[in-house]
Amino acid sequence: MSGVIVRVMKPEQETTARLRSLVADFNRHAMSACAAYLSATASWSRGDGTKIGGRAALAARLHDFLVAFPDAYLTPLQLLALRPDTAVVEWRVEGTHQGSFRGFGAEELVPASRRAIRFVGASLVEFDDSGEIEKIESRIDSAGLLAQLVDPPAPARPPSEMQDFAERYTAAWCSQDPVMVGMLYAEDGSLIVNGGSPAVGGGAIAAVALGFMEAFPDMKVLMGDLLVQGDRAVYSWTLVGTNTGVGGTGKRVRISGFEVWRMGPDGRIAESRGYFDSAAYRHQIEHGIEEE
Repeated sequence: MSGVIVRVMKPEQETTARLRSLVADFNRHAMSACAAYLSATASWSRGDGTKIGGRAALAARLHDFLVAFPDAYLTPLQLLALRPDTAVVEWRVEGTHQGSFRGFGAEELVPASRRAIRFVGASLVEFDDSGEIEKIESRIDSAGLLAQLVDPPAPARPPSEMQDFAERYTAAWCSQDPVMVGMLYAEDGSLIVNGGSPAVGGGAIAAVALGFMEAFPDMKVLMGDLLVQGDRAVYSWTLVGTNTGVGGTGKRVRISGFEVWRMGPDGRIAESRGYFDSAAYRHQIEHGIEEE
Protein backbone atom coordinates (compact mmCIF):
# COMPACT_ATOMS: atom_id res chain seq x y z
CA MET A 1 0.00 0.00 0.00
CA SER A 2 3.03 2.21 0.07
CA GLY A 3 2.67 5.34 -2.04
CA VAL A 4 -1.12 5.01 -2.44
CA ILE A 5 -3.01 8.17 -1.50
CA VAL A 6 -6.51 7.59 -0.18
CA ARG A 7 -8.72 10.65 -0.40
CA VAL A 8 -11.55 10.69 2.11
CA MET A 9 -14.46 12.87 1.08
CA LYS A 10 -16.17 15.02 3.64
CA PRO A 11 -19.89 14.28 4.11
CA GLU A 12 -20.81 17.57 2.38
CA GLN A 13 -18.67 16.61 -0.61
CA GLU A 14 -20.41 13.24 -0.80
CA THR A 15 -23.75 15.02 -0.88
CA THR A 16 -22.83 17.29 -3.77
CA ALA A 17 -21.09 14.41 -5.57
CA ARG A 18 -24.31 12.37 -5.45
CA LEU A 19 -26.26 15.29 -6.87
CA ARG A 20 -23.78 15.80 -9.69
CA SER A 21 -24.04 12.11 -10.48
CA LEU A 22 -27.84 12.38 -10.48
CA VAL A 23 -27.67 15.33 -12.88
CA ALA A 24 -25.42 13.32 -15.20
CA ASP A 25 -27.89 10.41 -15.20
CA PHE A 26 -30.78 12.80 -15.84
CA ASN A 27 -28.98 14.24 -18.85
CA ARG A 28 -28.42 10.68 -20.14
CA HIS A 29 -32.16 10.16 -19.62
CA ALA A 30 -31.32 7.06 -17.59
CA MET A 31 -34.61 6.90 -15.70
CA SER A 32 -33.87 3.72 -13.78
CA ALA A 33 -30.55 5.15 -12.63
CA CYS A 34 -32.27 8.37 -11.52
CA ALA A 35 -34.89 6.43 -9.57
CA ALA A 36 -32.13 4.55 -7.75
CA TYR A 37 -31.09 7.77 -5.97
CA LEU A 38 -34.52 7.96 -4.30
CA SER A 39 -35.65 6.27 -1.13
CA ALA A 40 -38.80 4.18 -1.35
CA THR A 41 -40.69 6.91 0.52
CA ALA A 42 -39.14 9.91 -1.22
CA SER A 43 -41.39 12.93 -1.73
CA TRP A 44 -41.37 15.97 -4.02
CA SER A 45 -43.28 19.22 -3.52
CA ARG A 46 -43.27 22.67 -5.08
CA GLY A 47 -44.56 24.93 -2.34
CA ASP A 48 -48.24 25.28 -3.26
CA GLY A 49 -49.46 22.08 -1.67
CA THR A 50 -48.68 19.94 -4.70
CA LYS A 51 -46.88 16.80 -3.54
CA ILE A 52 -45.84 13.51 -5.10
CA GLY A 53 -44.87 10.67 -2.77
CA GLY A 54 -43.00 7.41 -3.34
CA ARG A 55 -40.18 6.34 -5.62
CA ALA A 56 -42.53 4.79 -8.20
CA ALA A 57 -44.70 7.91 -8.49
CA LEU A 58 -41.67 10.18 -8.82
CA ALA A 59 -40.13 7.91 -11.45
CA ALA A 60 -43.41 7.93 -13.38
CA ARG A 61 -43.50 11.73 -13.27
CA LEU A 62 -39.92 11.90 -14.51
CA HIS A 63 -40.85 9.54 -17.34
CA ASP A 64 -43.78 11.80 -18.32
CA PHE A 65 -41.52 14.85 -18.27
CA LEU A 66 -38.93 13.21 -20.54
CA VAL A 67 -41.66 12.09 -22.95
CA ALA A 68 -42.81 15.71 -23.16
CA PHE A 69 -39.22 17.02 -23.46
CA PRO A 70 -37.17 14.14 -24.92
CA ASP A 71 -34.05 16.28 -25.32
CA ALA A 72 -34.26 17.91 -21.87
CA TYR A 73 -30.89 18.95 -20.47
CA LEU A 74 -30.35 20.10 -16.89
CA THR A 75 -27.54 22.50 -16.00
CA PRO A 76 -26.69 23.09 -12.31
CA LEU A 77 -26.08 26.81 -11.86
CA GLN A 78 -25.12 26.64 -8.17
CA LEU A 79 -24.75 23.61 -5.92
CA LEU A 80 -24.27 24.10 -2.19
CA ALA A 81 -24.17 21.57 0.66
CA LEU A 82 -25.82 23.12 3.70
CA ARG A 83 -25.06 20.20 6.01
CA PRO A 84 -24.14 16.51 5.51
CA ASP A 85 -27.71 15.51 4.69
CA THR A 86 -28.99 18.63 2.88
CA ALA A 87 -28.04 20.55 -0.25
CA VAL A 88 -29.56 23.19 -2.49
CA VAL A 89 -29.14 23.21 -6.25
CA GLU A 90 -30.10 26.07 -8.52
CA TRP A 91 -30.65 24.82 -12.05
CA ARG A 92 -31.77 25.52 -15.60
CA VAL A 93 -33.56 23.09 -17.91
CA GLU A 94 -33.58 23.42 -21.69
CA GLY A 95 -35.30 21.27 -24.27
CA THR A 96 -38.00 20.98 -26.93
CA HIS A 97 -41.68 20.45 -26.19
CA GLN A 98 -42.38 17.31 -28.23
CA GLY A 99 -45.15 15.65 -26.19
CA SER A 100 -48.18 16.51 -24.04
CA PHE A 101 -47.29 18.03 -20.67
CA ARG A 102 -49.37 18.49 -17.54
CA GLY A 103 -47.13 21.01 -15.84
CA PHE A 104 -45.87 20.80 -12.27
CA GLY A 105 -49.25 21.03 -10.57
CA ALA A 106 -52.84 20.47 -11.60
CA GLU A 107 -52.66 22.47 -14.83
CA GLU A 108 -54.56 21.22 -17.86
CA LEU A 109 -52.71 19.01 -20.32
CA VAL A 110 -50.73 21.14 -22.79
CA PRO A 111 -50.36 19.51 -26.23
CA ALA A 112 -46.96 19.43 -27.92
CA SER A 113 -45.99 22.87 -29.24
CA ARG A 114 -42.62 21.84 -30.85
CA ARG A 115 -41.12 24.92 -29.21
CA ALA A 116 -37.72 25.26 -27.60
CA ILE A 117 -38.02 26.02 -23.89
CA ARG A 118 -35.79 27.20 -21.07
CA PHE A 119 -36.78 27.64 -17.44
CA VAL A 120 -35.08 27.87 -14.08
CA GLY A 121 -35.69 26.73 -10.54
CA ALA A 122 -34.08 25.64 -7.30
CA SER A 123 -34.40 22.45 -5.27
CA LEU A 124 -33.68 21.81 -1.61
CA VAL A 125 -32.68 18.14 -1.32
CA GLU A 126 -32.57 16.08 1.88
CA PHE A 127 -30.90 12.66 2.19
CA ASP A 128 -31.62 9.86 4.66
CA ASP A 129 -28.97 8.01 6.68
CA SER A 130 -28.29 5.59 3.82
CA GLY A 131 -27.55 8.41 1.38
CA GLU A 132 -30.81 8.13 -0.60
CA ILE A 133 -32.90 11.18 -1.35
CA GLU A 134 -35.79 11.42 1.09
CA LYS A 135 -37.27 14.82 0.27
CA ILE A 136 -37.12 17.39 -2.53
CA GLU A 137 -38.59 20.87 -2.17
CA SER A 138 -38.59 22.58 -5.57
CA ARG A 139 -39.40 26.14 -6.49
CA ILE A 140 -39.91 26.47 -10.22
CA ASP A 141 -40.65 29.31 -12.62
CA SER A 142 -43.54 27.23 -13.94
CA ALA A 143 -45.40 30.30 -15.19
CA GLY A 144 -42.37 31.15 -17.31
CA LEU A 145 -42.34 27.63 -18.73
CA LEU A 146 -46.06 27.55 -19.51
CA ALA A 147 -45.82 30.96 -21.19
CA GLN A 148 -43.36 29.38 -23.63
CA LEU A 149 -45.69 26.47 -24.40
CA VAL A 150 -48.96 28.23 -25.15
CA ASP A 151 -49.89 31.10 -27.41
CA PRO A 152 -50.02 34.42 -25.59
CA PRO A 153 -53.56 35.77 -25.35
CA ALA A 154 -54.41 38.30 -27.97
CA PRO A 155 -55.03 41.81 -26.67
CA ALA A 156 -58.68 42.50 -26.00
CA ARG A 157 -60.27 44.42 -28.84
CA PRO A 158 -62.96 47.06 -28.43
CA PRO A 159 -66.48 45.71 -28.94
CA SER A 160 -66.84 47.92 -31.99
CA GLU A 161 -63.87 46.21 -33.67
CA MET A 162 -65.24 42.76 -32.91
CA GLN A 163 -68.65 43.78 -34.19
CA ASP A 164 -67.06 45.01 -37.42
CA PHE A 165 -65.08 41.77 -37.76
CA ALA A 166 -68.20 39.64 -37.21
CA GLU A 167 -70.09 41.62 -39.86
CA ARG A 168 -67.24 41.09 -42.34
CA TYR A 169 -67.23 37.38 -41.45
CA THR A 170 -70.98 37.21 -42.13
CA ALA A 171 -70.55 38.99 -45.46
CA ALA A 172 -67.76 36.58 -46.46
CA TRP A 173 -70.04 33.57 -45.92
CA CYS A 174 -72.73 35.28 -48.02
CA SER A 175 -70.33 36.17 -50.83
CA GLN A 176 -70.17 32.78 -52.61
CA ASP A 177 -66.39 33.33 -52.52
CA PRO A 178 -64.89 30.80 -50.07
CA VAL A 179 -61.47 32.44 -50.21
CA MET A 180 -62.92 35.46 -48.43
CA VAL A 181 -63.84 33.21 -45.50
CA GLY A 182 -60.36 31.67 -45.36
CA MET A 183 -58.74 35.10 -45.34
CA LEU A 184 -60.41 35.94 -42.02
CA TYR A 185 -58.48 33.16 -40.29
CA ALA A 186 -54.89 33.36 -39.10
CA GLU A 187 -52.27 31.66 -41.26
CA ASP A 188 -52.44 28.52 -39.12
CA GLY A 189 -56.00 29.15 -37.94
CA SER A 190 -58.39 26.24 -37.57
CA LEU A 191 -62.10 25.52 -37.96
CA ILE A 192 -63.74 22.53 -36.29
CA VAL A 193 -67.38 21.74 -37.01
CA ASN A 194 -69.30 19.65 -34.46
CA GLY A 195 -66.11 18.19 -33.02
CA GLY A 196 -64.86 16.83 -36.35
CA SER A 197 -61.36 16.94 -37.78
CA PRO A 198 -59.92 20.45 -37.86
CA ALA A 199 -59.52 22.33 -41.10
CA VAL A 200 -56.23 24.16 -40.68
CA GLY A 201 -55.10 27.11 -42.78
CA GLY A 202 -56.96 29.41 -45.14
CA GLY A 203 -57.11 26.89 -48.00
CA ALA A 204 -58.63 24.09 -45.92
CA ILE A 205 -61.13 26.47 -44.30
CA ALA A 206 -62.09 27.85 -47.72
CA ALA A 207 -62.77 24.25 -48.80
CA VAL A 208 -65.22 23.84 -45.91
CA ALA A 209 -66.97 27.07 -46.90
CA LEU A 210 -67.04 25.98 -50.55
CA GLY A 211 -68.94 22.81 -49.59
CA PHE A 212 -71.77 24.86 -48.10
CA MET A 213 -71.72 27.44 -50.90
CA GLU A 214 -71.97 24.77 -53.60
CA ALA A 215 -74.77 22.99 -51.76
CA PHE A 216 -76.72 26.26 -51.34
CA PRO A 217 -76.07 28.61 -54.30
CA ASP A 218 -78.53 31.13 -52.79
CA MET A 219 -77.13 30.77 -49.27
CA LYS A 220 -77.42 33.66 -46.85
CA VAL A 221 -75.92 33.75 -43.39
CA LEU A 222 -77.69 35.95 -40.87
CA MET A 223 -75.71 37.22 -37.93
CA GLY A 224 -77.19 36.80 -34.47
CA ASP A 225 -75.74 37.66 -31.07
CA LEU A 226 -72.04 38.35 -30.59
CA LEU A 227 -70.67 37.83 -27.07
CA VAL A 228 -67.09 38.98 -26.41
CA GLN A 229 -64.76 38.29 -23.49
CA GLY A 230 -61.11 39.28 -23.98
CA ASP A 231 -59.73 37.39 -26.97
CA ARG A 232 -62.72 35.00 -27.01
CA ALA A 233 -66.08 35.46 -28.69
CA VAL A 234 -69.25 33.51 -29.39
CA TYR A 235 -70.72 34.28 -32.81
CA SER A 236 -74.32 33.14 -33.44
CA TRP A 237 -75.58 32.60 -36.97
CA THR A 238 -78.51 31.33 -39.03
CA LEU A 239 -78.00 29.74 -42.45
CA VAL A 240 -80.85 30.10 -44.95
CA GLY A 241 -80.73 28.55 -48.42
CA THR A 242 -82.07 26.09 -50.95
CA ASN A 243 -80.22 22.84 -51.56
CA THR A 244 -80.04 23.16 -55.35
CA GLY A 245 -76.35 22.32 -55.78
CA VAL A 246 -75.16 19.22 -57.63
CA GLY A 247 -77.12 16.24 -56.30
CA GLY A 248 -79.24 18.54 -54.15
CA THR A 249 -82.76 17.84 -52.97
CA GLY A 250 -84.16 21.24 -53.84
CA LYS A 251 -85.38 21.63 -50.27
CA ARG A 252 -85.31 24.84 -48.29
CA VAL A 253 -83.12 24.90 -45.16
CA ARG A 254 -82.97 27.23 -42.18
CA ILE A 255 -80.61 26.16 -39.42
CA SER A 256 -78.97 28.07 -36.58
CA GLY A 257 -75.72 27.52 -34.73
CA PHE A 258 -72.83 29.32 -33.16
CA GLU A 259 -69.03 29.40 -33.27
CA VAL A 260 -66.67 29.83 -30.36
CA TRP A 261 -63.73 31.95 -31.48
CA ARG A 262 -60.25 32.49 -30.12
CA MET A 263 -58.81 35.55 -31.80
CA GLY A 264 -55.16 35.78 -32.74
CA PRO A 265 -52.77 38.71 -32.23
CA ASP A 266 -53.24 39.67 -35.90
CA GLY A 267 -56.96 40.29 -35.38
CA ARG A 268 -58.03 37.20 -37.30
CA ILE A 269 -59.52 33.95 -36.00
CA ALA A 270 -56.91 31.62 -34.53
CA GLU A 271 -59.43 28.92 -33.69
CA SER A 272 -63.14 28.46 -34.32
CA ARG A 273 -65.27 25.62 -32.95
CA GLY A 274 -68.66 25.57 -34.64
CA TYR A 275 -71.82 23.76 -33.52
CA PHE A 276 -75.25 23.15 -35.03
CA ASP A 277 -77.93 20.42 -34.81
CA SER A 278 -76.78 17.96 -37.46
CA ALA A 279 -79.92 15.79 -37.25
CA ALA A 280 -82.20 18.79 -37.81
CA TYR A 281 -79.97 19.88 -40.70
CA ARG A 282 -80.22 16.47 -42.40
CA HIS A 283 -83.97 16.38 -41.87
CA GLN A 284 -84.38 19.75 -43.56
CA ILE A 285 -82.14 18.66 -46.45
CA GLU A 286 -84.51 15.72 -47.03
CA HIS A 287 -87.87 17.28 -46.20
CA GLY A 288 -87.40 21.04 -46.25
CA ILE A 289 -89.10 23.55 -43.99
CA GLU A 290 -92.46 25.22 -44.03
CA GLU A 291 -92.53 28.46 -45.95
CA GLU A 292 -92.05 31.49 -43.70
